[in-house]
Amino acid sequence: MANVEHLDFSEKPRTLARRRQVLEAAAQCFRRHGFHACSMAQISAEAGMSVGHIYRYFTSKEAIIAAIVREDVDRVLCKMAEFPTDAPDLRAVLVDRAEQSILSEADSEQVALMIEIRAEAARNPGIAELVREADVRMAEPLRRLITAAVGRDLDTVDLDARVEMFHLIFQGFAMRQAIDPDMDRHALARIVKLSIAAILH
Repeated sequence: MANVEHLDFSEKPRTLARRRQVLEAAAQCFRRHGFHACSMAQISAEAGMSVGHIYRYFTSKEAIIAAIVREDVDRVLCKMAEFPTDAPDLRAVLVDRAEQSILSEADSEQVALMIEIRAEAARNPGIAELVREADVRMAEPLRRLITAAVGRDLDTVDLDARVEMFHLIFQGFAMRQAIDPDMDRHALARIVKLSIAAILH
């Protein structure tokens, strides 16, 4: 298992602030230089603290990435928790939310960082494991939402395929908008609505 470090909110506020300072500096460096080329010295300079001081909070670059990935997953899980599985027409709610997601302006820096992390996962087995673990954490609540929206139990293969389609649509969209920020979101949103409705049929 990967050594995943995360923010412990029982820690002192000063410690949390320092860890946050490191994470924000590292994210900026990863976007600017790429994970592989980024050094702890560069993160140190961006954060305004010594490398030794950074090692008090994170044992390695991989540990910093682990914390960033965990925070991103927590953000997505919080959004999923907003959906009431007992809504009268959960399918319509999810379809409408999918449209809103496509039409809303994404955080371009966050998208760039997630793309960089996934690119590094293709080269680094430790980062690949972190990304897989993140997918596993997000898959279970998504399975529950899909099952509730469909209104019946699905066999494992069918359900897993539907979960994968959600990942393909929204992670794929994030990558495409990074490449083509001027894409016609309204035209795409119409197709995404049809696709999500079909997945939840």
